[in-house]
Amino acid sequence: MPRLMGIVGLLLCATESGAQAPAPDTGRRAAIAGVVRDTIGRPLPLVTVIALGRDASVVTDSAGRFYLAVSAGDHDFTAMRIGYRAVHFAATLPPDTTVVLNLTLRAIDAQELAPVQVVGERMSAALLRDGFYDRLERGFGQYLSPDQVEAMSARVGQTSEMLRMMQGVVVRCPVVGPCTVSGTRECLSVWVDGSLRRNVLLDEIVSPGYAYAIEVYSRRANTPMEFVEPSSRCGAIVVWTRSRAPR
Repeated sequence: MPRLMGIVGLLLCATESGAQAPAPDTGRRAAIAGVVRDTIGRPLPLVTVIALGRDASVVTDSAGRFYLAVSAGDHDFTAMRIGYRAVHFAATLPPDTTVVLNLTLRAIDAQELAPVQVVGERMSAALLRDGFYDRLERGFGQYLSPDQVEAMSARVGQTSEMLRMMQGVVVRCPVVGPCTVSGTRECLSVWVDGSLRRNVLLDEIVSPGYAYAIEVYSRRANTPMEFVEPSSRCGAIVVWTRSRAPR
């Protein structure tokens, strides 16, 4: 889990339907974080948590964890996954604060489901050495773990399409050819396996099946120093390839 700027109690109303229109963007930042589980307490990966009306969302990792940065103020959220009833909830987020909560999703027709074996993600020694897990814990960017990338790679034609739901990122895909990726506020440099790749498109050098883990820092201010170009004002897209997968 990310280290939190501050933890406050959450006045939370969670239901399976109903949400109000979001309040105006205040310009101050805040976040929600936590774990999504099923009704018997198992962590749920691949749950999408959405800030309604904000074009901001995140997908839970293999341990059911999520971290979503939004503007401070009143928000409506939805957590959903195929095979489970969506949960809608409202939260008031004070500025510069991360609100921590636990969510429970109920399976649809759970009594008819076959037993599910939950397998933890195997940690990559190479990614550990590269600092990926440390940055994931600190939570200054947006991350796709190896489990998430593997699940998404079967549903997309190009690696850039995995970034469509990332806050501060715009992906444009032509009818034919590689997609282009840009930032909504700042430019984004491309790093592959820790090396800066200038004047290339991400889809020209990394296919979905070769991607292993992804980090996105949409602003230079929250980009780790190892991915900052001294002469640039860009954020960073950092892609780790399957060369980092456990052997």
